[in-house]
Amino acid sequence: MHDVNEREYAWYVRLREEFPMRTAGFGMGVERFLMWVLGHGDIRDIPLIDRINETPAFPAVVIRP
Repeated sequence: MHDVNEREYAWYVRLREEFPMRTAGFGMGVERFLMWVLGHGDIRDIPLIDRINETPAFPAVVIRP
């Protein structure tokens, strides 16, 4: 539909299968809303939760700021 190469997102699908996130999932998208309100282009710059000491569960291809 969006002409996106599925292989580029295989790491994400694998991540969701191997490390399912337990979340309340209320779906408000607060970080995305703030991104829109502030006119910012990168959601990784607007963390509401401190991610400095998070468990390293991301594949090496994901570059974290």
